[in-house]
Amino acid sequence: MNTRRGLLAAGALALPVALAVAAPASASASSTRLGIGPTPGTSQANLLVGASQLPGQYEVVVVGHIAGPGPFYTPVTFELFGDDPLIDDDLGVSVSGIAVQGSFHISTDVPRSVLNEDRAGTDEVYAHVTAPGFSATTNVVSANF
Repeated sequence: MNTRRGLLAAGALALPVALAVAAPASASASSTRLGIGPTPGTSQANLLVGASQLPGQYEVVVVGHIAGPGPFYTPVTFELFGDDPLIDDDLGVSVSGIAVQGSFHISTDVPRSVLNEDRAGTDEVYAHVTAPGFSATTNVVSANF
């Protein structure tokens, strides 16, 4: 798997316009929008899924902020899950990056077959994000992958 890691300067949680525009048409609108940054003093994590430059793959991005005092650099990891009624599927994708002054932007390319967690119908995926002293679950992205 081609793994790319990204860093954002503190407080600058802006994504390239191409990512927001490149999301599959079937993705819900709320999953492809991100404001200019987190509300001061709050922690959050958001999942975005869009077109990748690699055929048959999607770019999966987790952006967020860990509020409060902490080290300048903090390791952050996200894992992808399929949102299902009984038991959520671990999709086997785990990616690590670094938060700089609390802000993080981590991305990777994921094969369509991995995101297609419901063989028939709409797929729902989310990420679980962890860092020392921080744990969060992102929004759910629904699409037909």
